[in-house]
Amino acid sequence: MNVISRQAAKAQGLRFYIGKPCCRGHMGGLRYVADQSCALCRQVKQATAPERAKRRAYQKARRRRTAIAIEALAKLGVTI
Repeated sequence: MNVISRQAAKAQGLRFYIGKPCCRGHMGGLRYVADQSCALCRQVKQATAPERAKRRAYQKARRRRTAIAIEALAKLGVTI
């Protein structure tokens, strides 16, 4: 892939361009034209998305169970 600026890539209707390396050290500088994000960083983020979703669901359920327990204790007159 030839080195091309973001403006030139956008004008040509390209999806990627070669920019400077990202802050996480991914060399090559392949970036998306739309938001200038690093292509490798986006791949890593998408690969870990199911794990993050599972963790968020667990945390949400835990907060709900905690709230229910606190409510039940409040009905019994127990303060925390």
